[in-house]
This record gives sequence, C-alpha cells and structure tokens, in this order.
Amino acid sequence: MNLFQNIDLFSSLPQIEQDNLSDFCQLQSISKGDVLFQEWEEPQALYIIVSGGVGIYKKNDEWVLRQIAYSQKWDLVGEMAFFGKPPNRNASVIALENTDLIVMLHFSMQELLRKYPSIHEEVKQIIESRIEENKNEWKN
Repeated sequence: MNLFQNIDLFSSLPQIEQDNLSDFCQLQSISKGDVLFQEWEEPQALYIIVSGGVGIYKKNDEWVLRQIAYSQKWDLVGEMAFFGKPPNRNASVIALENTDLIVMLHFSMQELLRKYPSIHEEVKQIIESRIEENKNEWKN
C-alpha cells in the first residue's frame, strides 16, 4: 500500500520509491488526549497526520505546558528533532482528537533525505517556516 500518494512533500518521488518507503512505515492511531511524544525526548520517528489533529505544546518559563501550534491532515510532526543539535524533541505533541498517523522511522527518513536532496530542502523550508511562525510563542 502506498502511504504517500496524497502527500505533496513526497509527490516528486518515483512511484517505486514511494512504495519502498511505505514498506518501512506503519500506521498508528492515537486517541484524544494521548501524548505522541514529549519535549526533550530523543526522536525515534517522524509522523505525518492522515486524519485528526494534534496540539504542539511547549513549557514556558514557569514550566506550564501551553499550546503553541496546531497540526492537521498531511502535516509533518516531529521533523524539527531530526535537524536539531542535540537531536531532541523541542516540544510535546498531544492529540486534540482521535488521530491517525504515518510513522516514518528515523533511519528511513535519514536515508530518504540523503537520497533526495530536494526533499531535504523542502523539509528544511517547512522547519524554517514553523520556527518563524512560532518564534514569539516559544519565547513566552
């Protein structure tokens, strides 16, 4: 089954590559209120939302968890940790509704980015855009 046929980020990949990548991914369902991952955890996977939505949360100076963003269908989640130094999660992700995700393991994503520099650049642009959008939220 091709998990990537509806995802713009992967549309430039040849069909065989999309199929191969699908073989190294799995689907995961989480329920409203479930924590997908927490801030400072070491990343194991990147996620693509197939349905539902999640809140992106960060602790402020008083260690209070507050929502800084919302991600929904076809959004990437957890991509920033792949490019961080050290590579740790910089926010927590909690399901705001029942959510289905594609789970792309770290090694699969690293191989894909190595093999297809254009996708690497697109992911970097997504990250830069999100950092800019959330700049003020992350300070508070």
